[in-house]
Amino acid sequence: RAVEASGGSPWALQQLLAAPGGEGDDRLLGALPDGAREFLEALVPIDRALPLDALATFTPLPVTEVLHALVQRGLVQRGFGGYRLHDVVRRMLGAASPLGRPAASSLVAARPLASHADAEATLEGARLLILAGAIDEVSRTLERCGAQLVDQGHAPRLWQLLQLTDD
Repeated sequence: RAVEASGGSPWALQQLLAAPGGEGDDRLLGALPDGAREFLEALVPIDRALPLDALATFTPLPVTEVLHALVQRGLVQRGFGGYRLHDVVRRMLGAASPLGRPAASSLVAARPLASHADAEATLEGARLLILAGAIDEVSRTLERCGAQLVDQGHAPRLWQLLQLTDD
């Protein structure tokens, strides 16, 4: 029954087997451990896998067991660069957020990320600042570490981000 209900999606099958019962959001996000939902909601604006120390700059990290459970359930993906929210979960939580909350949470994450030592975190912070219209903050970030980002080989991503604005 789970294979049929998954509609051919391995991720949906994983969800059905990891959290049986319930429908839709309840099945996917139901029975989360304490602090897990807040952590997931904080990751909504983040588009890249980031190391835990970068994530800790704007949200409390769940205990190791909870983080492992979120990865096991497929809600959070662990990759070479760190952790990121699964795209389906991002869409669900983003759609459920009250009006205006995603923009506010983007700035909460953007500012500490833009000043983080990890290049991916800095670039993700700059992206969020651009999307929030905080061009002056992006300029200060690039004045501080733009040359270093280019030297580290991040010029293509940097150029991609700068194309998001005409300022």
